[in-house]
Amino acid sequence: MTKRFGPWFAAAVFAACAVAAPASTILLLDNQQVLNGEVERVGDHYRVRRDGGETLVPAGRVLTVCPNLDVAYEFLRDKTAARDADAHLRLARWCDANGLRARAAAEAKLAAVTDLFKQSAARIKVLERAQVDHDRVLKEMQARSPGAPVAASNGPNSTAALDDLLSAFQALATATTIGDVLTTFVEQLAAQFPRVALFRVKKSHLQGEHQIGFDLKTDIAKVIMPLGMDSLLARAASSGHIERLGAAELKDSSRAPFSGSPNCALAIPIVVLGDTLGIVYADDAGAAKGKGRDDADVAGLRIAEAMQHHCVALLMRMTNELKMRAELQNYARSLLSELQQMYVADEQSGKGGDELHARLQGNLEYARSIFDSRVALEGGDAAALLDDELAAIVEAEQSTAFGRHLAAAAGRPELADRKQSAAEAS
Repeated sequence: MTKRFGPWFAAAVFAACAVAAPASTILLLDNQQVLNGEVERVGDHYRVRRDGGETLVPAGRVLTVCPNLDVAYEFLRDKTAARDADAHLRLARWCDANGLRARAAAEAKLAAVTDLFKQSAARIKVLERAQVDHDRVLKEMQARSPGAPVAASNGPNSTAALDDLLSAFQALATATTIGDVLTTFVEQLAAQFPRVALFRVKKSHLQGEHQIGFDLKTDIAKVIMPLGMDSLLARAASSGHIERLGAAELKDSSRAPFSGSPNCALAIPIVVLGDTLGIVYADDAGAAKGKGRDDADVAGLRIAEAMQHHCVALLMRMTNELKMRAELQNYARSLLSELQQMYVADEQSGKGGDELHARLQGNLEYARSIFDSRVALEGGDAAALLDDELAAIVEAEQSTAFGRHLAAAAGRPELADRKQSAAEAS
């Protein structure tokens, strides 16, 4: 007897065949490499058909088979230790390499938070151990400092100097960050010297940040002083001690860092734990020489020394922020190093022109977003560190295509051929 099969049977057979056919899936290998294609199990292997060819992968090398990248990510996330910052960072890089940008940013932020929590307990212990020593240093500086200006003169002037010094100590005590301490130092030193300026130490130069009393032709932030040239400020940065020029030396305009006719100029380095955070310049703006002028200059020097010691003692108590700043600087370097490695890999793979530039710009923006997220979590005044490191790389690589492309990707092509020159001010 002949059996007749209706259309429903044909549809069922078609559906069954469709289910049995290999589907487009993700094969996640033990090195976290992703193979995408039609995957099917063949004995002790997986066969992956893609782009007209096929690949056989030993089953022992396969972590899992997933329908899409999101499921593969969830598999890896479940295997990631919650408190392992490095593991989250590796997962962020995996996501970025596989086009999961939103998940990459989320994992990078989680890595930063995890790392911050991991370090907090250790930092607190370090601070507690150092607190006793810092307090002792602070008391010693405070005990020695008030007596210093008194030796310069007697009477009302010495009392006024002591009052100024104590007021400066009180103002510095209210500062809560490195930037606040340095700015307050400049403001308080201006009570003794008409012209005062703060310069922050960069890779190969000093850059102006804050000033009082100068009639500058340009913004202080645009004043650049190379560390390689022989100048009062560069010598202070190199020696780590206060450097001074007197009236006779300042008559030589080539030795005076700024215009005008000062009789006394100081460069005061702020050095904490071997790291020079800034150089403070101060001069008397050409105050008329007269009776007691030399004593006033000596008193000003002694007050500057006392304030410098007090400032350093306060900054030593901010060990947490200093350590965080050093860690962020290293983090910025590692991000930019990876950026350069990716650029080289893209170049070697045959990419060029607009595509090479676009990928570099995208990778730089991604590096900025990760770095900004970590800075936002840890606080402080370290947001410019990535730009500082970027400028240093461009300067070192300015003769290469990478240096020029990096400057262009950063929106600052002038970095590629910047020529540092001595500051001019009036």
